[in-house]
Amino acid sequence: MMGTQGGLLLRCHIAQKRKKYYIVIETKEEVPNKTKRKWISGPDGGFDKKKDAEKAMPVS
Repeated sequence: MMGTQGGLLLRCHIAQKRKKYYIVIETKEEVPNKTKRKWISGPDGGFDKKKDAEKAMPVS
């Protein structure tokens, strides 16, 4: 499966910082052989509920 920037999708999970939830997408780039993380926030700087973040998570 391909990620958003051409890398292989390794993992997609929900993380909590303070009182907000974020979607974290980890991809592996083939050329430099490194792992990249992309944090996705909600419409107002993070999701208030974990269920809202799970609904917005991309299907893997």
